[in-house]
Amino acid sequence: MLPIFCFRLRPLPAILFALALATPAFSQSDQYLRTGHEMPGLYGFDSSLVPPQGLSIETVGVYYSASRSTDRNGVGTGIAGQVQHASMHPTVTWVSPWKIFGGLYAARLRLSMGANAQNPRAENVGSDKIGSGDHYIEPLALYWSAERGAVSLRIGSWLASGDFAADDPNSLGKGFDSQVVTLGWTYRFDDAQLWNYSLLTRYSSHGKVEGRDSRPGDDVIVDWSVVRKLNEKWDLGLVGYGVFQTSRDKGSESAAELGYYGTAGLGVGARWSVPWANGKGSLRIYQEFNSFNHTEGTLVAGGLSFRH
Repeated sequence: MLPIFCFRLRPLPAILFALALATPAFSQSDQYLRTGHEMPGLYGFDSSLVPPQGLSIETVGVYYSASRSTDRNGVGTGIAGQVQHASMHPTVTWVSPWKIFGGLYAARLRLSMGANAQNPRAENVGSDKIGSGDHYIEPLALYWSAERGAVSLRIGSWLASGDFAADDPNSLGKGFDSQVVTLGWTYRFDDAQLWNYSLLTRYSSHGKVEGRDSRPGDDVIVDWSVVRKLNEKWDLGLVGYGVFQTSRDKGSESAAELGYYGTAGLGVGARWSVPWANGKGSLRIYQEFNSFNHTEGTLVAGGLSFRH
């Protein structure tokens, strides 16, 4: 889902870009459900813990592959083909010393560079493009600390800055803006703080598609993780996500009659310290299930973060 990124992933290093090229399409159609920008699996462990003050840089890669497409009832369409997507997301986060309503203030900028459509689906794959997708800016992020956890509230926007043409289903950009509200919670189970769980909910509303009488329906992504700290270097855990469209597409050139889309993913993840970068590395692998009006595949997300 990276069509909303609900269905897809982005890869780690550039080597995965090659895997997303020259892949066959399931089929071609002018009318399909348009998903939003937000991607499941993008956030990993401890998604709402208060980050350290100062400047930090993270690069997240996503790779998604699916050979099954489902209808509105979750039944396989039987269409043969392979959907693939690969993208990199360099992210800069600045955490200030200031507080707003008691929450530590931060801001974030995320760039997107990918191969094939940003959120590929059966109707819009097969491109051999590599280039810039839409970028994300988060001017307001607040983090509140608690004795055993933290809460976060973030407000941001996806900009229609990527390569897009209304008559090209393989455009790297989505062709519309999205407004995103994110609410997260991380809680530590035990006094030793060896176990914790995180829940992050992202709600997106979308603008009109450039050059079309179509406005994608709102959607929500829920990412979760249950993590065990093994030692000072390693964390392991279970990870998962759910993606759901909450309102129908609108407009004479939309496919609102198809209903809604959704999918869920379940997997495992690991995180380890990277001393030379004063940061951490991460890897998460998800298998999707219970998809409807969506592809159903495997998502791999990983990254490297370091502090200045």
